[in-house]
Amino acid sequence: MKSGIYKISFDKGRLFYIGSAVDLIKRKSNHLSDLNKKKHCNRHLQNVYNKHGMFDFEILENCNKDYLIKREQHYLDTMKPNLNILKIAHSALGYKHTEETIKKFKKIAKDKSKCNEWREKVSKTWFKKGCKHPQQTKESIDKRVKKFTGYKHTKEAKEKMSKKAKERDYSRIDISKFIQSGIDASKKPVKQIKENGDVVNFNSMTDAIKQFKTKQSRHLKNSIATGKTYKKSKWFFIEKT
Repeated sequence: MKSGIYKISFDKGRLFYIGSAVDLIKRKSNHLSDLNKKKHCNRHLQNVYNKHGMFDFEILENCNKDYLIKREQHYLDTMKPNLNILKIAHSALGYKHTEETIKKFKKIAKDKSKCNEWREKVSKTWFKKGCKHPQQTKESIDKRVKKFTGYKHTKEAKEKMSKKAKERDYSRIDISKFIQSGIDASKKPVKQIKENGDVVNFNSMTDAIKQFKTKQSRHLKNSIATGKTYKKSKWFFIEKT
C-alpha cells in the first residue's frame, strides 16, 4: 500500500514532523526537493533542515487513503510533534482551484514556455547527455496500437487541431525542404513485389498509389524506407542506371 502516515525526524528524533500522504514515496521526494531549494512551506522544517541537513523518513503506518486524516490526527495527538505548524490534520484531497487561479497557473506556464533560458534548463534536465531512452517492447507497442485502433477524433477536437495548425509559427522551419523532398520521392519509379511473387513496375510513386484509389503516398514511402509490407506487397525504388 502506497498511502499512510510518516514521520520526518532530525537530531536523533529530538525534532520531528508528522504527516500523511496518498503516495509516501512521492511525498518524501517532494519534501526533499522543496527543502533543498529552500522553499518549503513549513518554516520550522526548513530551518531545522538548514541546520542539521539530511533527515530520517519513517513510515509509521500504512492505511487506506480514506482514513489518512483520522490516523494522522491520532499521531498528532499522541506523539505531539514539535515541527508541525498546524496541530489539526487536514487534506487537499478533492480540493479544486478557482477559475481565476487556474488562469493564473496557465499564464505563468505560458510565460515560462516563451523563456529561452527556462526551456534550455528543462531540456537539459529531460534529455541528459548520454541518456538513452528505453526501447519499447513489442508488447507495449501492440497494446498502444490496439488501444487507439479505430479511434476517431470528435468534430470539436478536429476543429481545435486545425485552428492550432493554422496559428502555428512555421517561420523557423524551412518547409520548402520537406515539400521538395516529397515531390522528388513521388516522381521516382517504384517496383511492387506482390505476395504471389508478381513484379509490377511503375513510372512514379504517384502512379503506383492510384491503384489503391488514394492520393496518400506516405504509407507507401514508409514501406520503402522500412522494408515493411504495404497492401500485402513489398516496395522498392528503382534506381536509374
